[in-house]
Amino acid sequence: MPEWAAGFTDRFGVTFVDFESAEKTRYPKRSAYFLRDYFGHLIREARDEGVGEEEGDRKGDMSIE
Repeated sequence: MPEWAAGFTDRFGVTFVDFESAEKTRYPKRSAYFLRDYFGHLIREARDEGVGEEEGDRKGDMSIE
């Protein structure tokens, strides 16, 4: 079954969306932190090469230093 067919009942992805809040606040799930750590070296390499340096590319508090 495609994910969109489940509507808002099933939760997919690496962020939890609080549909009860007016801002629809998003919170990272544990899988988001796993993926950050797992792929961190690739992100650091891309940053060192200057990939994705446009204004506003860095969002959220999961940055990799």
